[in-house]
Amino acid sequence: MSRKIVRTICCVVSAAFTLATLNINVRDLDADSVDLQCPSLIYASMDNRYLNAAVVPDDDEDEREAEEADSERFTDSVKDGISNSIDLEDYTIVAPADYEEIADKLRGEDGEDEDQESYDGKFVWAKSGSVKVYENPSTSSKVVGQLKKASKAIRISFSGEWSYIRFSNSKKGYVLTKSISSKKVNLPTPTPKPSRHYSSNTSKKSTSKSGSKKSGGFGSFIRRFVGCKYRPGGSSPSGFDCSGFTMYCYRAYYGIRLPHGSNMQSSYGRRVSKSSMRVGDIIFVDHDHNGKADHVGLYVGGGQMVHASGVGVGVICVSVKNVKDFLMVRRIL
Repeated sequence: MSRKIVRTICCVVSAAFTLATLNINVRDLDADSVDLQCPSLIYASMDNRYLNAAVVPDDDEDEREAEEADSERFTDSVKDGISNSIDLEDYTIVAPADYEEIADKLRGEDGEDEDQESYDGKFVWAKSGSVKVYENPSTSSKVVGQLKKASKAIRISFSGEWSYIRFSNSKKGYVLTKSISSKKVNLPTPTPKPSRHYSSNTSKKSTSKSGSKKSGGFGSFIRRFVGCKYRPGGSSPSGFDCSGFTMYCYRAYYGIRLPHGSNMQSSYGRRVSKSSMRVGDIIFVDHDHNGKADHVGLYVGGGQMVHASGVGVGVICVSVKNVKDFLMVRRIL
């Protein structure tokens, strides 16, 4: 029994001596890697704590960390290079002056002439009657429409000889540029039709300016329209409002253009007294009693005034004495 004890003690002492003489460099148990000069101790550990440990040499670990550091430095340099080379705040995007023309060319149809791409978009009017609209910029092309004199269209684009327009019902086609005008074209003033209440003293001669003057003067010309209908905004024999009536009479007889509006007409000519009225003077009425004209009529002599009275009444001749809310009289001639 004592021999066994002695033998055991000797084994323990021998093992302790062996451990003491070995140079063992063991890292922290929580480290990611362990450097062992004596790998056999992995299996000598009683609790096998290093049995599944990853053994990575220090040299390889250092090399890996160096490579990662180099990679991070390269990535940072690329990012810095991009951010330093492009800064949108340093740039202003400016469209070319002819961007509309460029856009039209990009959207243009095949076969269009280059000088056809000048964008316009303005209103144009036919200078004369029977302006032909062609399918293509050629007089031998198919005729797709026709414009009467003073007809309005929208010019999409134009060149020296041809204009591309959009006319009635949104149809499109080409017309000769010389056949249209960018300034409004007016139709001739129609000859007024005789009034239903023609005076027996009124001549039935021509109603041209010279003819009208020879047939009894301006007063007779004004009386011709007694009986015409009243139409709000109207300024032709087919229908008048009050200022449209005075405007039409002065333009048709004397060629004098007055604005369409009672109060606006009140600033034309010069003011005269009621007792000194002459044929053609404009009588202004202020129904609202605010000092501004809201109705007008024309003095035709004999104490009478002709005016477009209202809806359902039309153009009538009345005594100046019966005119209510009289404001003033102005002489244009």
